[in-house]
Amino acid sequence: MGVKEVETKDEPYGAAFVEAGEGACPPEDSGGIPGYQDFLELYQSKPNSKDMREFLRWADEDFNPFLFDRHAANAALLRLGWNRWGT
Repeated sequence: MGVKEVETKDEPYGAAFVEAGEGACPPEDSGGIPGYQDFLELYQSKPNSKDMREFLRWADEDFNPFLFDRHAANAALLRLGWNRWGT
């Protein structure tokens, strides 16, 4: 998908807003890009396998790699701005 539009605004702590997105952020310690790709393949090919059940128990029983939470993404961006982590 990628970034479609960027607007500059005069905000004291920076500002960013996500209007839409696709897919969930990988869980912490999921093995980087290769590990997460392996997980996605397993999630689609063998969703009820023992390995998948163990991964979901570890990650979060409700984890859905295809769910995008726009509100959580915007809250994270707001925290980055107010903490000045992006500067």
